[in-house]
Amino acid sequence: MADKKLLRKIAPIIMSAAVAMTSSPVGVMAEDFTSGEVSVEVSDETIYDSDEISDDYDESSEADDSADFGTDTEDGFESGEAAEEESGFEDGETGDTEDAFLANTEGETNNEAGAVKTVEDGQIVLMNIPYEAFYRSELKNNDVKVDAFTSATKAKTKMSGVMNGNAAYHTSAEGNELAGVTFPVKVNKASDLENFKQITDSTTIEITTNMKGQVSTNTYTGAAALIEQPSYTYYVPAETPAYYKEMSVDENENISFGAVQGMSEQNVSVNAELKLNSKYGDYQLKLDETAVKAVVNASNGDKIYGVIINTTDGTTYALRHLENIWKGKELAWSTGFTTESHGCPISSDHYKSMMGKTISSVTYYTDKGEINFDIPDTYVPVKTGVSATVDNIKVTDAEVKVELSEALPSDYSKKYAVDDVEAATTETGVKVTNLTPGTHTLTISDANGKYAPVSATFTATTDTVMASYDEYEGKLVAAADITAEQFVAFTKTVSKVKIGDQEYAASGKGAVKIVQEDGTLDYSKTAVNDGDTVVVSAAGYPDVTFVYNENVYVYAGLTWAEYWASEDVYNAGSTASSEEKDRRGESDLGAFDAVTRATANHGLHRGSFQAIAVLNGKTVSHWSADGKTVYYADGTSEVFNRNNVTGYTVTGLKYVPVEIKRADLAAFAESHAIVKNGGQLIGGYGEKELKSYEAVANVTANTNGLKKVTKAEDGSFVIGARQNGTESGIKDAELKVADGITATVKPGNGSYGEFLRVDLTGNYGDLGAHMQSVEWAYYGNDSTYTNRLANYGTKFAADNWMHKMMGIQLGLTESGRCKLPEGTDGTGYWILTVHALGYQDYVVKFQAKAENIAKPAGDADSTPLENIIAEAKALNEADYTPESWAAAKDSIANELEECEEMLANIKNQTTYGVEEQIGHLREALNMLVKAPAPTATPAQPTATPAPAQPTATPTPAQPTATPTPAQPTATPSPTAAPAKGITATAKASTIYTKGKTSTTITVVKNDVTGKVKFKSSNKKVATVSSKGVVKAKKAGKTTITVKVGNYTKKVVIQVKKPSLKLAKSSATIKKGKTVKIKATATPSGKVTYKSSNKKVATVTAKGVVKGKKKGTATITVTSNGVSKKFKVKVK
Repeated sequence: MADKKLLRKIAPIIMSAAVAMTSSPVGVMAEDFTSGEVSVEVSDETIYDSDEISDDYDESSEADDSADFGTDTEDGFESGEAAEEESGFEDGETGDTEDAFLANTEGETNNEAGAVKTVEDGQIVLMNIPYEAFYRSELKNNDVKVDAFTSATKAKTKMSGVMNGNAAYHTSAEGNELAGVTFPVKVNKASDLENFKQITDSTTIEITTNMKGQVSTNTYTGAAALIEQPSYTYYVPAETPAYYKEMSVDENENISFGAVQGMSEQNVSVNAELKLNSKYGDYQLKLDETAVKAVVNASNGDKIYGVIINTTDGTTYALRHLENIWKGKELAWSTGFTTESHGCPISSDHYKSMMGKTISSVTYYTDKGEINFDIPDTYVPVKTGVSATVDNIKVTDAEVKVELSEALPSDYSKKYAVDDVEAATTETGVKVTNLTPGTHTLTISDANGKYAPVSATFTATTDTVMASYDEYEGKLVAAADITAEQFVAFTKTVSKVKIGDQEYAASGKGAVKIVQEDGTLDYSKTAVNDGDTVVVSAAGYPDVTFVYNENVYVYAGLTWAEYWASEDVYNAGSTASSEEKDRRGESDLGAFDAVTRATANHGLHRGSFQAIAVLNGKTVSHWSADGKTVYYADGTSEVFNRNNVTGYTVTGLKYVPVEIKRADLAAFAESHAIVKNGGQLIGGYGEKELKSYEAVANVTANTNGLKKVTKAEDGSFVIGARQNGTESGIKDAELKVADGITATVKPGNGSYGEFLRVDLTGNYGDLGAHMQSVEWAYYGNDSTYTNRLANYGTKFAADNWMHKMMGIQLGLTESGRCKLPEGTDGTGYWILTVHALGYQDYVVKFQAKAENIAKPAGDADSTPLENIIAEAKALNEADYTPESWAAAKDSIANELEECEEMLANIKNQTTYGVEEQIGHLREALNMLVKAPAPTATPAQPTATPAPAQPTATPTPAQPTATPTPAQPTATPSPTAAPAKGITATAKASTIYTKGKTSTTITVVKNDVTGKVKFKSSNKKVATVSSKGVVKAKKAGKTTITVKVGNYTKKVVIQVKKPSLKLAKSSATIKKGKTVKIKATATPSGKVTYKSSNKKVATVTAKGVVKGKKKGTATITVTSNGVSKKFKVKVK
């Protein structure tokens, strides 16, 4: 009795020793085993991810399986099992079993170590029993053989824990066949073992692993070596196990084994779930984990020798390790429809008859005893092998089309559901309603319950992009017109994110969830680099693509000092001011402080083009089209009244492209006005050559003029030097090149305080509207422009200006921002550079001569000023047409005030300066058009002078006019006669380089004689014939001057390149279906279509594409020499 108690106490230790092994997974290459030492070397060819192999794998990981693995839930295995399927070991098993065996068996053998032991009749040994032999005596009503498991993953069978407590064995060093069970066997006749191999305590297997450079060697000795031995190999334990199978050998040497004896028995009731879809077989039965682990826990090293499924009709089915038994509680099997799992072939013959039966219980053979788990009766539906395919649809479609691989059985009563919601059928498919974008499941069920459902997934797609990338927040946000619910539905559906060349799955083994539900992006587990392209994909949705950058790009408002601080100019960054007055009596001889000389009486609105203009303490945004309303940056506006101006300064530039760290942007925006990409750029007031503008910001790393902003340790910001770039910084706009401009070095008049001036005329208007800053580089007498003596920065309204008709005026003033080098007088060679928004730098090289340097002031005669001032003040509104008076009055007022100021300061003026200002006022006066003389009223016989006007006399403008004598038969004209002069109009003001390449200017003479002459201001853009036919040459703008005698008119002609736009650039159609390409050509003209592969798709002369067969083709659409590509995919 004492011996039996001792035997029961040590039997588990002996059995643990029999199957102990290391936790390190290996791939094996070895010689044939002998009973002596065997050396096994693991090849580097077997590679495992770091999350597949871990020496730190512990029990806690099983409790948190769902956090680590997610893809296998749809297949029936709980989260986390995909990793164990690959790694092959249970949580917590890292070789402790082997250590326990060695510690408990040392010195306990009953003979000399390594000696072959003699087996007596009736003795119990540990033996490798093939599955068929092990199970045959336990099975009922099932004669189909139980096959060995052939594993395509060779290392699996050699990993600790995969055989549910190491109760199974494999037969060769390759480890590719899991053959059966290592189990105690009672040998009635010792002679029956003569043909079988015995391993002893001296049998040793040494396995060396090299995993990612970490080399380790593990040794397996004695009973542990049974893990890799032929079938029927045995080991003689020191103590006799309590349970066993009895071996018999008949006269034909056929070996058989009886039923298990000596094993305790218990019944346990558990819940179970049968799944009909699994990667591991056709069916998967999952027993309640808590209930199973309470009695047998493979994770703790408990041995599960075998499992039998029992059905209500008395039939039993045997399961094998790895193929059928996982983690003790997970059971899967095939009935012929699933043929492999992860590359491992799956056998099915033994289990086919289970279909249509009902499972009542599951019996486990373990080292804890025989455990019968009673489960609620579970019917196994019959699988038909019929598969379904469902076409993908648009979310707006009303039905889906289903195709079956073959007909379902005649007694299959079909019932349809989409996402578990019952769906009605139509003649052509299954009705669907309110589907969201993404993957959906259509299921065909047997209403009678006999057959397994047939299901298929399909994708409902939308063309609507749900999200956009906010580069400033570094996250995804809802796209325009997308609700919060739609956006969250998208982020929750994200399946993968590609960063550069690396793709990250959002679920499943090794998942990296980058996109969070609120759109934030977690890059902590990724290798993301600045400049990487990121593509976010979600089933059913268009991809969202953006570029990851640590820096962001905006337009920023900078003061003059900030803008010039890092540029190589004289007195860079200085904000010093000066109380000294210039020759106009204005204060702006300081350095890069605010400009105060931009007075309110002369083109005040021009400061709003590119400068930060502050009017009465409020920053100006832009002006209305008529120039009467000023709009402020704070969103307010007011009707402009020059008499209400109390202050006007220009403090810097409002749209400077800058690069800054995303993390620093918020702090920078607290002290600087910024415009983010996609925001509005606006400024100016259109008049004559100058045009107001409105554009969309699109700053990039390649934007011309970009400055880098860096945050200093004290929290201030350092503005770097401007960089040349190839992009405009404006959405959908190329970097412009200024052409058609004439640069003139002006005589030294010093009109506005400058000592040197260059005017830009011709096609200057757009450049002027976008002009931001100007640099002057002085080379003295160096005509090679090699040795620069000085470089100067300037300020708008102090040095730089533009006129609505007379060009851009660029001046250089001796001031805090410009001091000539000692010994120089400004004559010599200069390079002038204009920096403008959206433009390449415009560069002028010139030589300044003595006559170009400003002369001393005080030589001006006041008489011409006095005369034109008197003329302007004597104007009578009634003498001019209402239209011309309205157009001219503000300009006249501005220029008149300038003249009066100049007259008041005549001693500081030059003759040339006075003449120029007089020219400005004369230009404004010339805008007036005399009102037509009144037409005489025919005399009426009884008419008498009106008493209200007894003393009426002709107006001063018509001193000789008198009433025309009465003509009884004359009929007075109902309208005034046209004013003397000419009119000139173009049939079309815009023409193109191809297509509509010409227009005709029509001239009407009013009381004028003479030949009509035409002249183009830019023949490179367009020419004009003697008959007024204008022909386009290249894109740009030109002014056609029409002259008849002393009368002239100007007609502006815009020449553009033709364009071609497609409503869509691609389409997917089915064979036999059509789609029409919608093309818009500007100018309108013939559109042609050509298919690259007419066997796939044809196209008609009207752009109708028809699918011919499966494949892809490209349709080339051409008009006016412009071509676009339309890609069509035929399904």
